[in-house]
Amino acid sequence: MNVGVGGDEQRFKLKEAKVASKESARRDVGIPVAYMRIMDAMESAGIREIQKLPGAAVLEVDKNWTVAGHCKEKSIEVDPGRGGMKMTLDPFDFAVWWNGWVAGVVGPIGGIVVGHPSSEGANEDTLIAALEKFVTDRGVELTDVEEANEINVEIRNSIADLEDRG
Repeated sequence: MNVGVGGDEQRFKLKEAKVASKESARRDVGIPVAYMRIMDAMESAGIREIQKLPGAAVLEVDKNWTVAGHCKEKSIEVDPGRGGMKMTLDPFDFAVWWNGWVAGVVGPIGGIVVGHPSSEGANEDTLIAALEKFVTDRGVELTDVEEANEINVEIRNSIADLEDRG
């Protein structure tokens, strides 16, 4: 029986590709370093349990960078202060500002930060460096990224396995 172009062999290859893609996605998903460093910075500044704050947690990292985020159930408007641009932010995401301009949004599973080509401009590398300096200047140890991601991937794989069975 002819079941279309490629037949059963083509459908098998497609199914195999989907499974391989799903497995690859499970292995490769990790917490973004920028997000982890924002968490480290909040912790080192004494900002904990941000879900209990009346609004967003806002942190001036240095003269250039400001970060803010929240853990509310719904999106809220976030004001970074210092005359920066306000924006609406989804739960568990953190916005980053460079000299008052929105420079990106980082969440627990991804995000985007502007990519200024200068090693001193607004980009993910300078954001992470500023966050790391903020944390270590306070004598706080940075979270081990690889260790945290191993735990994160294990949790995500367990959830995906339960969903597959479900």
